[in-house]
Amino acid sequence: MRSALIFFYGLPLDAKGAKPQITPAGWELYDLRKDPHEMRNVYADPAYVATVGELKAQLVRLKAQFGDTDEKYPGLIKRLEQAE
Repeated sequence: MRSALIFFYGLPLDAKGAKPQITPAGWELYDLRKDPHEMRNVYADPAYVATVGELKAQLVRLKAQFGDTDEKYPGLIKRLEQAE
């Protein structure tokens, strides 16, 4: 399946011009074969539970592989864990 898993931290981080307001963290998942324009978030759809698990595991592996430790933003890991 071609899919896109997106996580929104809800934090402005150090983005230039970002507003300092915190928003809820959250996930989005799009089935790109059925929805190539990413119009329907299927993250909460029970049919995609296995896909979500696989993609999250892949995300963790890639973060470790490329040394993306988020140590500059220690609050990110906590938000990532809480946004299940």
